[in-house]
Amino acid sequence: MKKLYLVVITLVLAVVLSGCSAPELADIYVGTEVEEFGKEIVELANDKDYQAINDRARDDLKDALSAQVLEEVITPLLDNGGTFVDYKRIDVFGGVDDQTGEDFATVVLICEYENSKLSYTITVNQDYQIVGFYIK
Repeated sequence: MKKLYLVVITLVLAVVLSGCSAPELADIYVGTEVEEFGKEIVELANDKDYQAINDRARDDLKDALSAQVLEEVITPLLDNGGTFVDYKRIDVFGGVDDQTGEDFATVVLICEYENSKLSYTITVNQDYQIVGFYIK
């Protein structure tokens, strides 16, 4: 069942990013703000505050990114990873949905934990609502 939830989250991200065409960050975003938002989400995940992550999701994704789904997917990864150590790499880029013309910003955070590395990919709209979330 946990794999199903991970697949659902992956599919949500794939759908959002499938229409993206430009790697440049749109003028409506500030790279450092997108990066800080991503770090905030990682900290919430590390604290296992899944409801706070869900609260930052766009309304149409709240069910797919429910606190229960996030807990079932993320908790085992964090438990196996151990204590958070540091951010190893952070990349921010933009995209445009070809169907709606909406600009998106994506931040990829490679995080080092005691026993592993985890990669968070978080996509937000101009209101800084999560429209895509992937962790591996």
